[in-house]
Amino acid sequence: MKLIKQAIFILRDQVSFAEKNVRYSKQLLEAEKLKFDSGESSLFLLNTRENKWLESELKLAEYRTKFIKTVFELVYVKGSINYKL
Repeated sequence: MKLIKQAIFILRDQVSFAEKNVRYSKQLLEAEKLKFDSGESSLFLLNTRENKWLESELKLAEYRTKFIKTVFELVYVKGSINYKL
């Protein structure tokens, strides 16, 4: 049970970092759009930024799924849905 709790805390941190990564990727995409609109960027760079942003969104979804599965594992092991970390 202790290992499951540690995994939950690690995954919580990973979700937090992934959320920041998504936010920063979105900011880079928006900046690239501005550069593209002003003629200082190419469609290739814009598409690359968008792909990176989508990849970061997928990674965030993976971490959230792992986090939820691990919490459910802890609830299952503990045998109570009212369990708190």
